[in-house]
Amino acid sequence: MKSKYIALLLILCFFAFLLSGCDEGHTVDQFSYIVALGIDKGESHKIKLSLQFAIPSGSESTSGSSQSANSVVHSVECSSIEEGINLMNNYVGKPINLAHCKVVVFSEKVAVEGLSPHIYTLTNSIQMRPIANIIVSRCPASDYIENAKSPLEELSARYYESIFTSTEQTGYIVTASLSDFFYSLNDTTKQPIAVLGDVNYLHTDNTENTSSSESNKYKAGQTPINSDNSIENSGIAVFKEDKLVGELDNIQTMCFSMVTNTLNKAIITIPNPFDNSETIDLQITRNNPTQSIVSTLSTNPYIEVNLQLSAQILSMTEDSVYLRAENLPRLEEAVNSYLEKNTSEFLYKTSKEYHSDITGFAKEAIKNFWTWDKWESYNWHENYENAVFKVRASTNIRSGRLFTDS
Repeated sequence: MKSKYIALLLILCFFAFLLSGCDEGHTVDQFSYIVALGIDKGESHKIKLSLQFAIPSGSESTSGSSQSANSVVHSVECSSIEEGINLMNNYVGKPINLAHCKVVVFSEKVAVEGLSPHIYTLTNSIQMRPIANIIVSRCPASDYIENAKSPLEELSARYYESIFTSTEQTGYIVTASLSDFFYSLNDTTKQPIAVLGDVNYLHTDNTENTSSSESNKYKAGQTPINSDNSIENSGIAVFKEDKLVGELDNIQTMCFSMVTNTLNKAIITIPNPFDNSETIDLQITRNNPTQSIVSTLSTNPYIEVNLQLSAQILSMTEDSVYLRAENLPRLEEAVNSYLEKNTSEFLYKTSKEYHSDITGFAKEAIKNFWTWDKWESYNWHENYENAVFKVRASTNIRSGRLFTDS
């Protein structure tokens, strides 16, 4: 019995010790939570840091700042991210907390000079979540953040989260987390990428760089959407090491997702092989994982990419000839041709123009070498610009749902 009393006393002392520091704990209201960071080139200092603060329910925003109903944006010119946060800490009073930061937005002007110092700083932060997405904005990062609003989402944090769920439906953007970018910077087999963003300013030339035959190819800020200065994300920002070297449009981004086996589903619009004046909409999904074979017998890598997809016709009319089973092979051939053409253009653009292996073909190439020294002497990232691609697509088409799926 005496031993039981001693054990009970020890347990009580243990819990008393744990509870003794509770009065020093912090509540939610004691912090200023950041939902987005924006980094531009500064005028009087190295960078201009923009912070989007979440406004607690029932609070009023501070005057003299850009704001929406549930957030407020403050900016400060500074020499580094940490200095800017420290200055802003002194201004807002409450300690700034980055634990709920959803996106980090870099302007193109910052990205072309290199993101390595900023990425390492953010990765080193114990508050910053590795799943925060990296966005490269074609407009100033501060403008992007200030226009980040939607009538369909009340909270800014939820809005940023909803942006990246669209990749599962369209394939027009990718997820590009802070941790992915950091690991790519330190990976010899893959170059970093980021989401391409912009503000839709209702330009009359939103369809710039597109033609009538390619009217469905857009980058962020180019889509013909009638919206009141809201942000849009479409395409990929391509990096070589830590520097921005180019951009991909929405269709090229979809091709990237097919090659890297991250495509869930997407809708494509192709010329109607039975009527040149019409188009056909199809929803594509992966049938089997994409297979990539890399040969390094010469300094011109030969890369075969085999796409295996399923498609379902969305465009329907009463007299649609492609509803007939005997016409499906011709339509499948048209779909395969469309996918092979666009995927090849995407691959040659990254190799010939950007010299950047963002798809990670090096992971297959490295298997051809017995030693690390031989792999390094091959100079993959230099030889990649000489790569020759062969893309094969195999698509199995269903004629359409009609009422068969109900």
